Amino acid sequence: MILGEVISIDEVNGLTVLIDGEEKPTQKKYAFANSYTPRVGDRVAIAQIAGTYIVMFAIVKKIR
Repeated sequence: MILGEVISIDEVNGLTVLIDGEEKPTQKKYAFANSYTPRVGDRVAIAQIAGTYIVMFAIVKKIR
């Protein structure tokens, strides 16, 4: 599992993420799980599934 932060949301192409430990956001746009509603600034968990990476969920400290 990879951790990161949502930097921007493109309704058509997916999410731009700053991966933990990296200095610049990814150029790749990530798909996300249907059960997750992305927000800029979310800390997220990214899983490799079937040869690609998908943002699975936000990591939160409290209920929104």
